[in-house]
Amino acid sequence: MLDKNAIGRSSPPTLNEVEKGAIRRFAEALAGDRIYVSTRVAEVLERTGPAGKMDVAVIEDEGRDEEGNLVFKARRTLVVRASKES
Repeated sequence: MLDKNAIGRSSPPTLNEVEKGAIRRFAEALAGDRIYVSTRVAEVLERTGPAGKMDVAVIEDEGRDEEGNLVFKARRTLVVRASKES
């Protein structure tokens, strides 16, 4: 299912500009900031649960400002169930 060779791979940083007025309070603090976000595959695991076999991928994001200062880190988990055989 998921390729374990993806572990440790990162995307090149992409620029995300905080839109002015999109979220009033948040935008007041960050309006116009430019954030470079990199995404990395941290882990790929195989598990068996009540619904059968599945793969679990842990994805990490890191956002930095134009000076290279860390602005945020995010981590999410994706679960992919194996398709049922006919």
